[in-house]
Amino acid sequence: MPVGTAEVTVNDQKLATSKSVACSIEQATTTIQTGDDNAGTTVIVDNSGKPVARSVVIRNLGGFTGSYSQDLGPSADVKWTGRTVTVAGTADGFNADNPSVRATGQFSIAVSC
Repeated sequence: MPVGTAEVTVNDQKLATSKSVACSIEQATTTIQTGDDNAGTTVIVDNSGKPVARSVVIRNLGGFTGSYSQDLGPSADVKWTGRTVTVAGTADGFNADNPSVRATGQFSIAVSC
């Protein structure tokens, strides 16, 4: 995967590859942003030991908006391969076609920093 790209899948819908990627590392925390404030993701990974996803925010991707938090449900999987991190799990939120009803969304976010 080329550096500076992201591949996001939400509810089994693979979205277009994004070239809008920002990765920042502060001590043992990596923050990864894709897309923009209207449509994208923000992922925070703790690298102090085995990598752990602290949080994931999905903004209007594939018709889904939601979030994942480390302490509020099943853990998300985190895998580092070279410069690429993949985070996969389940987020709670809503679908754009029915925003008044809570929904869950399966996600996979692969980013090359």
